[in-house]
Amino acid sequence: MSIVINGSGTVTGISAGGLPDGSVDADTLAANSVTAAKIVDGTIVDAEVTSLAASKLTGALPAISGASLTGIVNAATVSTTAPSSPAQGDQWFDSTTGITSMKVYNGTGWDQLSNKFSASGGTESTYSSGGVTYKVHKFTSSGTFVAEAGGSVDVLMVAGGGGGGYQVGGGGGAGGLLYGTISITAQSYSISIGSGGGGSPNSSQHASNGANTTGFSATAIGGGKGGDHNGAVGNVAGGSFAGGSGGGGGAYGGYNGGNSTGAPATQGNSAGLTGYGNAGGNGRPGDWSAGGGGGAGGAGANSPTVSVGGNGGAGKSYDISGTATYYAGGGGGSMNGQTGSSYFSTGGSSIGGRGFGNNGQAINGTTHGDDGAVNTGSGGGGVRDQYASGQDYSRSGNGSSGIVIVRYQV
Repeated sequence: MSIVINGSGTVTGISAGGLPDGSVDADTLAANSVTAAKIVDGTIVDAEVTSLAASKLTGALPAISGASLTGIVNAATVSTTAPSSPAQGDQWFDSTTGITSMKVYNGTGWDQLSNKFSASGGTESTYSSGGVTYKVHKFTSSGTFVAEAGGSVDVLMVAGGGGGGYQVGGGGGAGGLLYGTISITAQSYSISIGSGGGGSPNSSQHASNGANTTGFSATAIGGGKGGDHNGAVGNVAGGSFAGGSGGGGGAYGGYNGGNSTGAPATQGNSAGLTGYGNAGGNGRPGDWSAGGGGGAGGAGANSPTVSVGGNGGAGKSYDISGTATYYAGGGGGSMNGQTGSSYFSTGGSSIGGRGFGNNGQAINGTTHGDDGAVNTGSGGGGVRDQYASGQDYSRSGNGSSGIVIVRYQV
């Protein structure tokens, strides 16, 4: 190939191999004089690139597989399941619906890297108040509360209410109520909801007590049954339970209502919850009028006058689920009703069952003491029943089952 020198001084036709040492000194090349067009095959192979400044990585870059990014410490795994065999410091973005949060392995478990606590279980809902959004888990039947990480939660626990008494029966006591803010850890918590005590179905059976509600290492005690003046099985006073509210006392013999000590130290306080429970009211001696069952917010009333039953003790109101709601009201005591008269005592906070005085007749379509409102842990209403030749006309009210509600900010 011939060597050509043009008028501008440019030399063409010389290859590197045609030079004595097979190279061209860098200082003999003008800046920006080497382009892909000046290279024989128009390309630069990877082996010819020994370094590349980060400032040269401009413009749109091609997609790079994560598998090609080696040497990066603690890369996060995005998955709905935790990485297997993690090492301390490994990161995991939990993409599970309802959780979606970053976590880091502390050597024994996964810590959530967020100020937002998350959990699952029960009937879940959210609401906002005062610019704060809360998530609520409501248990009306037994289940499991699963905490994804440690955190602080508000808890309401109510046990089952007691059944109302029969044959001039006292009102059933409300289930014990526990409330407060507690700290929990990442684990599963078993929740057991206490059932309501049954009202007396006939003249030969007493009512029954409400069952306990348990969870978070705490126990809410069931409410006491209403007392009665029952010729078939004898006279009984209202049921008495530490923590649950006492049942109202039966009438005629003037029986005292059941006592309650509220929630003792062994019940709820070890978990940081405060307990509420009150005594039942007394029946009136020599008269057909019984006492009301105790409620979480107050004691059941004594029979105030002849032929008038005592009202159930008040419940307590909480807005833990987004709406202010009463829980654990006492059932009303029965009284000496007269045919065609509306003889009812009041259940506590209108959630305890009304006591009924029927004298063997239906009044306003009712023939029995009212049941406690569903899932409020309230007592059933007592009934004053007349029966002849073994024929029973009515029953006392059933206590209602309890509830557990858990709330936290999201």
